[in-house]
This record gives sequence, structure tokens and C-alpha cells, in this order.
Amino acid sequence: MKYREMQPDEIIRIGEVDRSESISAEFVTKRDGSGFGLVAIRTEKSPPQEVPPWGKLGIERRANDWKPAIEHGGFFYGAFEQGSLVGFVILGPKKKDASGEIVALFVDKDHRRLGIASKLMERAEQEAKARGMDSLFLYSNPTESSVGFYLNTGFEIVGLISKEVVRSLPGDVVMAKDLSKA
Repeated sequence: MKYREMQPDEIIRIGEVDRSESISAEFVTKRDGSGFGLVAIRTEKSPPQEVPPWGKLGIERRANDWKPAIEHGGFFYGAFEQGSLVGFVILGPKKKDASGEIVALFVDKDHRRLGIASKLMERAEQEAKARGMDSLFLYSNPTESSVGFYLNTGFEIVGLISKEVVRSLPGDVVMAKDLSKA
């Protein structure tokens, strides 16, 4: 496996990563007993939900959404096997409060659980510190695998987005990490 920084014009290569997965559990946001707060409840999906690859339009939309973060001071880093992109992380530019956003982190379905995501995240954290960021945040897919990965790398749940309140929201789990403790 080879790792290297990628350039903004390489963003379309994200299509080489097959992001498909089978989701057997996810976190669903529900109102707490008071009616004012939210809690994340792990929910089994039976049968599992099959998430397909992005497809041409999905790749183009993500490339258009993510490229500005790279062009405006972000960091794009990839994992390659035999010249093909098998994983990537995008760190957005430093914010005024010295935080940074993990804009995207994906690993090809055939290359998961090999430590690639951990290496990509480790490199993004090194880069964030080098750029003077003291914390990172991200919006995680609510899947058990995504939330579990970020929890295992030291992120904490700091907020929940409720589909119950605004149905058009994605239901993401907002997570953050204090880099001064990492």
C-alpha cells in the first residue's frame, strides 16, 4: 500500500473507491424524555440495507462538493494499491477558531478492516496539527461501522441531527476530537 498527498484536480479519482456496504445497524436519533434533548439509539436493520456505489452522478456531485475544501487550504490524501485509489481522506481548511473538518473519509469495500482508514486518519491528524488546528470535527454517517470507527480513533459524539425534527436532514452524528489530547 502506498500513501500520498493528492492534488485538487485528482478529486474525480474518488470514483475508484467502491463505497458500497451492507448496513446491519445504525444510530437513529430520538427525542429524550424531556422532549428537548436527543439520544442516539442503536437500531438493527433487518434485512441489512445495501448501499450501492456512488455512480457517475454521485461521484460528480461529491467531487464538486469536496473540491473547494481542498482548493481553499485543505488536504487530500490517498491510499493506493497497484496505482488504484482504494481510500482517501479530505481535511478541510483551518477555521477561524483553529478547528478543522474531516470532510470525507472512505475506503474501498474490498480494502476495509486492513488499517487503511486508521492510517488515513492518523495522517490527517498530523497535517491538522502541523497547520495549527487544535480540534477536528466531522459529520459521520449514522452507521454502526462509521460511528464505531470514529469512536475508536478518539472522536466523541458532540451532537445529533434529528430526522424526527427536520426530515430532510441526513441524520448524521456530529463528532469531534481535541487534538491537544491526541
